[in-house]
Amino acid sequence: MANWRLRVPVNGTDSNAPISRADTEQAEFATFLSDVVKAAFEDISERVKAKGRTTEIHMALSGISLTVFYNGVGEIYYHVYRYALPTRIFPYVEVKYKERGSRNFRVSRTGSPLIDFNKTNITIKEITKEHVIASFDRYYNDVLSAMAEAEASEAAVRDEYNHDKKTE
Repeated sequence: MANWRLRVPVNGTDSNAPISRADTEQAEFATFLSDVVKAAFEDISERVKAKGRTTEIHMALSGISLTVFYNGVGEIYYHVYRYALPTRIFPYVEVKYKERGSRNFRVSRTGSPLIDFNKTNITIKEITKEHVIASFDRYYNDVLSAMAEAEASEAAVRDEYNHDKKTE
């Protein structure tokens, strides 16, 4: 029987080395990032720009991130990266947002899956840009709600302080 490794080309060359599973997964993930996630981020960017925000998309081999800014301050950082298991790879999400009045980002929901793979048993090839948009929207709405609560709490403290000053 002939050695099967001698018949498998690497990256379209005539090399005798086999294509590794890691190379195959990395190529699959890179395609997912550029075809699905980047397209979703571009749609999200257009939508939030209509609401007075600016965005920045940063793509790397390890993942892709979208940062949304409001008045020059980062509102949310949404990063999709690769998480590997012995049987397959999953896109995971890291979300960071800046708390009001803070200089540092507060990490929220670090390392959560883009989609609940246990319930849907979906593969990376089946994830659409609509899945990515829905995931982003869920996190972004949570961030906006948290910011609104913080602003309401600060306003209540200011009103109470001002009321106390008036009664003196």
